[in-house]
Amino acid sequence: MLLRATVAAFIGAISAAAAVSAQTIPSVDRDRAYAIFNATRVAVSNLADPPYVAFTFQDDGHTGYFVQQERLRVLVRASDGTAVVLALRNPRGYSVSRPSPVVIQGVDYEPLSYILRLGDFALYDFGLRYGAQYRPSPLEVAGTARAEATPRAIASVQAFNTTYRIVDLGDTTIDGHAVYHLGLTPLREPVQHMLREMWIDRTTYLPVRYLVAFPVHAPDAAEAVEQDATVDTAVLDGHLTNARVDGHFHILAGSAETEGAVKWSVSEVSFPESEPDWVFDLAQWPRHDGEPIPNLAP
Repeated sequence: MLLRATVAAFIGAISAAAAVSAQTIPSVDRDRAYAIFNATRVAVSNLADPPYVAFTFQDDGHTGYFVQQERLRVLVRASDGTAVVLALRNPRGYSVSRPSPVVIQGVDYEPLSYILRLGDFALYDFGLRYGAQYRPSPLEVAGTARAEATPRAIASVQAFNTTYRIVDLGDTTIDGHAVYHLGLTPLREPVQHMLREMWIDRTTYLPVRYLVAFPVHAPDAAEAVEQDATVDTAVLDGHLTNARVDGHFHILAGSAETEGAVKWSVSEVSFPESEPDWVFDLAQWPRHDGEPIPNLAP
């Protein structure tokens, strides 16, 4: 409960992108940075959009002395974010002796978790996918909106109306894999456009890691002096999946200070092709009493 009061809303193939190789990207740093970013958006957009995702979510964050340690099994219908959730551990970290599934149809996961839109986290793309129906991230403030960046034609070239100023921070490696490193500054709506850096696989053009500035809710007299989180991704069964978040926030209010950590991890991920409609409709559950929910078990 305390963290919820402090952190608001903590949430073809790839050939078209792969064709934009290091040899064909312009050498001018600014042009190169935008070309890499646009190739990344194409690569993400070319990935199949799964209808369902199931995963196990582990929280190890804290605000001051208040620790969150919920462990949840989550099955999500991606089209609208409706989820079936099974609590394996409660927010204090104690095992749930008789876990019972519940249906979550809105943004609120309490009392299972303080995190809003938790089910959207595993597949959230930070606005990179073109044409996707927008829902705020578990890392975003509730009730905000974002305008989708759209391509416009200039002669035979497509220029993208990006929402960031992008700079090339040079090539590097992560875990032995060659990556591009971009810096991003939002041109508008910095709360919604929270990307600040991206590390991008040089072969697939898919994001490997993000640095995000997540929104922190604080009293008017307070100041958030630190609010960064690193999000690591993994490509699982052809789907770009957020696997881990490791972040920290620090709030000053006069002489008072509040610090906390955001530490989430996702495991045991699968992408079911289909699910019975009754699974996500609590009103139909009495007619299916005793039936197992497909793909909910780890």
